Amino acid sequence: PPMPICEPWSTLHMLNKEKEVVGFYISGHPLDDYKLEMDNFCNHHIGQIKILDDVKGRDIRIAGMVSQIEHRFTKTGKPFGTITIEDYNDSITFFLFGDEYPKYKPFMTEGWFLYVQCRVQERKWKEGELEMKLASVELLSEIKDKTLRSVVLKIDLEDISPEILDEITTLAKEHKGKHHLKFVLNHQQQGYHLDLRSKKFKVNLEESFLSHLKQISELEFQIN
Repeated sequence: PPMPICEPWSTLHMLNKEKEVVGFYISGHPLDDYKLEMDNFCNHHIGQIKILDDVKGRDIRIAGMVSQIEHRFTKTGKPFGTITIEDYNDSITFFLFGDEYPKYKPFMTEGWFLYVQCRVQERKWKEGELEMKLASVELLSEIKDKTLRSVVLKIDLEDISPEILDEITTLAKEHKGKHHLKFVLNHQQQGYHLDLRSKKFKVNLEESFLSHLKQISELEFQIN
């Protein structure tokens, strides 16, 4: 029989079906679309914060996908919830009691991608025992637009060529956006640098743009 005509699955839907059928992702990982945010805004992955004594007192920033949620009640009838967030290699569950539950309840949706800031503190009713508590939660998809302002391209004056300039110009035209495009021109022998900003181009800091920049060996770049 002829194959029916249908819309192709989105990447996320395809990956979810892969995991549903075989138990793991094959074509990639749902977090691959947020590699830029995770590389630039997270200072830990989940596997690094499992031993609470090792991260006590630190500013912990992680990101991941909501893999499981629960809405429950205590013995006294008060509502509380749990939210499990997983990254590439591990997962962590947060227990939300009191004011935390209504505060973070809007983020308790399986499949959502979250950027989480948290801290380790002593349990309220058990002196000397540590727990991980949420400090703030945001959608991972909004971090780039809220926080990123520009990309800075660094290059030595001796390495500048018409070919490199043409390549950068082409990339800027193909990836137009709202982020500033800046340059730092270095002179190694005389030890000075010149800061410049493009007045003509603004770019979209998406993964395809950054991956092309990585292929230009003469360039280094920094995201601010």
